[in-house]
Amino acid sequence: MAPHLCVLDLRGVVAKVVERFGPIAAEKHIALELSSTEEPLGVVCDPADLERIVDNLVSNAVKYTPAGKVTVTLSGGAERVRLEVADTGIGIPSEALPHLFSEFYRAPNAKVVEEAGTGLGLSIVKQLVDRAGGVITVASTEREGSTFSIELARAASSGATASPI
Repeated sequence: MAPHLCVLDLRGVVAKVVERFGPIAAEKHIALELSSTEEPLGVVCDPADLERIVDNLVSNAVKYTPAGKVTVTLSGGAERVRLEVADTGIGIPSEALPHLFSEFYRAPNAKVVEEAGTGLGLSIVKQLVDRAGGVITVASTEREGSTFSIELARAASSGATASPI
């Protein structure tokens, strides 16, 4: 299916997802924080794709953090905006990092989480980020946590929300 590209307010989408995960994080004794610049952070993306990207990354961070902290950070540059989801969770073994975005792949230590998934989430996230013309990277240390970073092109009219292109 072709994406329905719009200029979206990244901060609004992210805030909605973070709010949705607030009660789950609190139940697990996880501090869930959103940090953002005040400047408009408009991006060009399909609305459903963007929400799915953010939802999956925040969901994984909360899922794989037994207790601790998940920080979602938004920042902007002249041409790109950046979304980072960092956690103090179980981390990812270095040998698993090259395979992380492959379909049906699950890091060996992911099995410690009872509600572990199918191994499709990050593969889909990568496809959606690619489709939006963005880049996704991950840095992780086992038993210390992970940081997923996404860069997307800044929209020319950054203040608009859900404006079709």
